[in-house]
Amino acid sequence: MKFRCALIPATLLLLSWVSVAVEDWNAAGNSWWAHVQYLADDKLEGRRPGSTGFNLAAQYVENQFKTAGLHPAGTEGFLQEVKFDVLQLDEASSSWKLATDGSETEVQLGSDAIVSAHSGGADAVAAQAVFVGYGFAVPERGFDEFKNLDLEGKIAVAIGGQPVSIPAPISTYHQTFSERWKALRKAGAIGFVNIANPKLSLPWERMVASRPRETLLLADPQLNPSRGLKFAGTINAAHGDKFLAGSGHTIAELLALADAGQPLPKFPLAAKFVAHVP
Repeated sequence: MKFRCALIPATLLLLSWVSVAVEDWNAAGNSWWAHVQYLADDKLEGRRPGSTGFNLAAQYVENQFKTAGLHPAGTEGFLQEVKFDVLQLDEASSSWKLATDGSETEVQLGSDAIVSAHSGGADAVAAQAVFVGYGFAVPERGFDEFKNLDLEGKIAVAIGGQPVSIPAPISTYHQTFSERWKALRKAGAIGFVNIANPKLSLPWERMVASRPRETLLLADPQLNPSRGLKFAGTINAAHGDKFLAGSGHTIAELLALADAGQPLPKFPLAAKFVAHVP
């Protein structure tokens, strides 16, 4: 699938600066807010690539660039054709089970957890899971949740939060999906599951209602931040003990530590994750 794209979110600040004198901060703020109001308007319908709303947003940005006297560098003026792959999640045919000692417990999708579409090339996966604390690394700060962990061929499970030892902006950056998965892939992991921290996430019901059924990825595999990902999901913390059974840890313990920004234990989960996400 191909779309003619313009850089939209990243242009907001630029549009503000080129349209008013930068020393007039009130005017710059008003200009920035005017761009936000237009691009976030309901009539743009979320600006989904390829939609009418997206085309309106692209035209708006293009007009602003022209007004500012910028010169185009795209293949068609300010626009450039970009190829995407579209992944559709067939949730009705998806399943997730917890396998322990020859028995399997069904994970109820929607109440216990949700799964995500991925592009790793495997519809079915059966792998051990390892709890990896906050699930990110900042080597230059001496912080590495994956150090000395065997994650080869395994699924990493983390909980939302950040340690007090790492400044919030740095934690936020290294917890972006692209940075987190890059570190996990390097460590040998094949999947990532997040335990939604109730104090940091949307209410579970809203997360379920707004979960994406479709994912757009750049077609160039080298530009795909999820390459190598064979399983991804999110666990409802209210049902977290179902996944931690037999590990010697509880969701209440992990949430208390995470909410206080304290170091988290690392441990293998007793159950193997057996999933099918077509």
